[in-house]
Amino acid sequence: MRRIIALLAVTSVMVFLLGISACSVSANYSQTDLATQKISKDLRVQMLERPGEDVTVLVQLKEEEDLDEVASSLMGKGGVVMGKHRIGDVIVVDIPADRIREITGDSSVKTISPNRVYRALLQDSVPWINAPVMWEMGYTGSGVRIAIFDTGIDQAHPALQGKIVLNRTFTGEGYAYDVHGHGTHCAGIAAGVAPGALLINAKVLNDTGYGDDISIIEAINWVVDPDGDAATDDGAGVISMSLGSPYSDLDSPMLSAIRDAVDAGVVVVVAVGNCGSGCPDSLCNGYVGVGTPGDSPDAISVGAVDKSDNWACFSSGGYVNGTIKPDVVAPGMNINSSVPGGGYASNSGTSMAAPHVAGAVAMLLQSSPDLAPVDVKYIVSVPVGILGSQGRM
Repeated sequence: MRRIIALLAVTSVMVFLLGISACSVSANYSQTDLATQKISKDLRVQMLERPGEDVTVLVQLKEEEDLDEVASSLMGKGGVVMGKHRIGDVIVVDIPADRIREITGDSSVKTISPNRVYRALLQDSVPWINAPVMWEMGYTGSGVRIAIFDTGIDQAHPALQGKIVLNRTFTGEGYAYDVHGHGTHCAGIAAGVAPGALLINAKVLNDTGYGDDISIIEAINWVVDPDGDAATDDGAGVISMSLGSPYSDLDSPMLSAIRDAVDAGVVVVVAVGNCGSGCPDSLCNGYVGVGTPGDSPDAISVGAVDKSDNWACFSSGGYVNGTIKPDVVAPGMNINSSVPGGGYASNSGTSMAAPHVAGAVAMLLQSSPDLAPVDVKYIVSVPVGILGSQGRM
């Protein structure tokens, strides 16, 4: 495992949050031509099963400047373009399944994938990570915005009143309030660690706790620059994603959007997943390892430990493309935090660990605002010990 080390400007103060790692399962593609390999394996199955139906797909391009040209080409193939996103270089299109193969002939197209589903990763912690040490030094995350990608937030909760500066829903439900409870719980953790930080409520998971690639990519594009004016400073400094899936796809368009957000100066923190070998979540459906987006090479992936620094049996860990994941661990067992309606409850999961790290990052950015995301990731991932293949601390 690893511990997060927050270096303060002027003085050398450490804030400990804990660190980890994960396993990835790479797709075992059949021997097909290179063009066909642009289509993800699961989408190829859909094309065979539903050849006469329209399918919503995400077309990831190699370069942003080709968005308009490729969108026009897709419409010429009977597609209905639903969105173009420069963060991630992704076009969302409804297109007849039997026309998808034609898209692969365009050299500017990198990958074509279905609109996959993601879910909330649910399964006294602030002192465990020594956050009060930072507070005593005057660092509370003030001036930093943390975007919570989740089921929404109850902004009327006493622990969160006055902290939500922007709200937007990407689920089609028409409201950003949290019915499920997961988002309010995660928001309370981030606000508890960094009480001076402001929160952006990006509801990307619906009232049942599920979301998809499209909603998450749209939200990433929004929080990077909410008002669409690069001259204003209204975007998130940190994105916290407590969501995941029971598969790993390093070519996922969501990972491309995360990479572009990081390149734009945003630190992205993601839960590594609850598909650990010890006691994987039943919703992992037999999958063991790090799922997307916990496998992102650009985000800070976070696993879970208990209050004694013992590895949580559900927390994913292993190697992803030759790199130990997750990058860090934090408290994720029996975490007490806010829930809708003004109350509090205890929950466990890597979902609870990720906002601990997001809050610590906010304090680090307050202390050293010129740090680039790659610098932040390096600081929080400094290894001080090795725990086999399951991560670092």
